[in-house]
Amino acid sequence: MPFIRISGLLMMILISQTTLAQSEAGANGVNLKTLIMPGELIQGHEKYEADCANCHSDQGKSKQSSLCLECHEDIKTDVAENKGFHGLSTDVDAKECFQCHTDHKGRDFEPVVLDRNHFNHDNTDFALVGQHKFSHCSECHQQNTAFREAPGDCKGCHENDSPHASNVTQECDQCHEPTGWKAAEFDHSSTQFLLDNKHADVACASCHINSEFAEITVECAGCHALDDVHLGINGRECNDCHTSKSWDTTTFDHDIDTDFKLKGQHADTKCESCHIKPAFEVELSSECESCHQKADIHLGAYGNKCSDCHTENRWQNARFDHNKTLFSLRGEHAQIDCEQCHQVWRDRISDNTRCIDCHRKDDPHLGGLGGECQDCHTNESWSSQVRFNHDFTAMPLVGMHALVTCDECHSQGHYQGVSNECSDCHGRDDPHNGSLGGQCESCHNPNDWGLWVFDHSTQTDFELTGAHEELSCSQCHTEQFTKTQDLGTECADCHLDDDAHRRRFGLDCARCHVTDSFSNIQIQPQ
Repeated sequence: MPFIRISGLLMMILISQTTLAQSEAGANGVNLKTLIMPGELIQGHEKYEADCANCHSDQGKSKQSSLCLECHEDIKTDVAENKGFHGLSTDVDAKECFQCHTDHKGRDFEPVVLDRNHFNHDNTDFALVGQHKFSHCSECHQQNTAFREAPGDCKGCHENDSPHASNVTQECDQCHEPTGWKAAEFDHSSTQFLLDNKHADVACASCHINSEFAEITVECAGCHALDDVHLGINGRECNDCHTSKSWDTTTFDHDIDTDFKLKGQHADTKCESCHIKPAFEVELSSECESCHQKADIHLGAYGNKCSDCHTENRWQNARFDHNKTLFSLRGEHAQIDCEQCHQVWRDRISDNTRCIDCHRKDDPHLGGLGGECQDCHTNESWSSQVRFNHDFTAMPLVGMHALVTCDECHSQGHYQGVSNECSDCHGRDDPHNGSLGGQCESCHNPNDWGLWVFDHSTQTDFELTGAHEELSCSQCHTEQFTKTQDLGTECADCHLDDDAHRRRFGLDCARCHVTDSFSNIQIQPQ
């Protein structure tokens, strides 16, 4: 009993001294925790031996694993992403690091506890299947390297075993299985070239010479150039005529396989007539002129749409329905020869269908009425059946205007922008000399210039009553007034000189006088 008490006392003293030493460690650089260290660290941790805090936490062993992962970042990543042994194994998931990996056992101690004979490789990123189950660990895991550094692709281990050397860019598992290296199967349909018909019976080496797999052409000519009886004249697209079923049997239908059906005399024409050397390398035009330009007697004047007039049955038999164009031939136009409108040279063909394009020289209006000749003329005759409804213009012709000839208003072919104001045509006939303004229609109408009606009471702001009714227009509207609105409506505006009161009673004459007679006085009540 005394020994136990003494030992406990010594331990308490040692702990208190250690605590005190920790507080002084910053001053003298000595960590007395190393005095109670159970043993040397492993060789990999040797450099951390003087700093216990790298691996141990004052909060206990529950925080120790987080310190381990701060250094072992690759393990930390595996755990976070559920990969590798530490991220996949359920045994590791619930344990702290020190439960499997211990330390302080000396420099030569191996901290990794691994039963190589019973290790479940399914808990890694590379499950062992097929022949891999019988491989020894050292075949993939090299000495003095981490287990995680073992290659995970086939070439990492089998590159020296490949009979293809470096010619194959595909992954090995596209052809091989782990069950057997030599039992190779490859689905050629996964490439750009399907092996069907005769190609299915060809040995791989017939196309893949010297185990070349990377740069193999899929063009027929790549393999069959020596078999080409056309000597390359027909191009390299062999599959346009030949199939993989039989090289000697050709299948080509010009009506189906191209955009140009062979009809009429084209069906009897030899291929070489159109497809000259080198054939098929350049796509031929389906336009007639590409072959028949030299036979065009029109010298291009009618464009390149030969099929509008000609057929494949016979070049000389021409037909053309002008009514299918933008300009139907009717009346006199139906009797005109083509050359009258369509000149010899193509650049003289007009795409315009306006009358003025052909009849500009025949226009007696000198272009004054624009180019819409059909508004007045017809196809039946240029000089007869002329019609024009002036009622659809801004100036309908009524009364005496209907009897006036066009030239009286439209002189020298002037039709556009002609004014419809009365004064612009009848200004010289105005007996008022402009004193009543230019609104002639206020009094006059087109039936007769001498017949006029004007109601001063309704059409102005000054009603004519009493003696004013008997006055002539000129008595108020004298030559000194150029506009009717210049006249005032106050009594004094006209009777100022007749004011016997000399303006002593103001200018409002209507307070005492009436329009019946200036002498009659009727004082209006205030």
